Amino acid sequence: TKEHRGKGLFRLFFSQALRNIQNAVTPDLFMLWSENTCLYKNFNFKSSGLTYYEFPENPLRDCPEGFKSTTIDRLSSLQINQLKQLHEENLVFSSFKRDEQDWSNVKNISSIKIFFHSSSEREIDGYFLRDKGMDLNGVIHEFTNDPKTKKAIKSFSKITPFKPAHSDYEVIPSAMTKVLNDDVLDGINDIYCNGADCV
Repeated sequence: TKEHRGKGLFRLFFSQALRNIQNAVTPDLFMLWSENTCLYKNFNFKSSGLTYYEFPENPLRDCPEGFKSTTIDRLSSLQINQLKQLHEENLVFSSFKRDEQDWSNVKNISSIKIFFHSSSEREIDGYFLRDKGMDLNGVIHEFTNDPKTKKAIKSFSKITPFKPAHSDYEVIPSAMTKVLNDDVLDGINDIYCNGADCV
């Protein structure tokens, strides 16, 4: 609220959150995704990696024909298992490997919408994820490598690690990182985060 702004409350909260994580798991680095790079630079986070933000002025608003839309937490167990299999085997580009805790975290992000298409053999043949909080509103940030999905999202706002052949894109950092272990420095510029992986 307005009366709480400018009192350093976020600094206190975020600093304590970093300390709690550091004490619990001893991470090599912290990583987050935010457009507010100036804020996180105050906590020694740096912009890392390159991401291509395609068609920034054309967010996808409606469900494409032949697709169904819901939130991940509303999928059945069978659909979740098919989603996990497609994530491991059929993404256009891979992000971080997701374990069960990662999937639980992703399912709990209520702002992420999944769009998927089915066939007589499978409940989910291909999918894409759109939205995550305010940063990725209307933006596709994960999608499978099947022709139907790629055709449906071709001209809409999305983030990818690949430089597009067209000129309607912006280059943005893949993530904000704070390195705690210098041994991981060499791989930092190769980082690419699907939106769902920065929770």
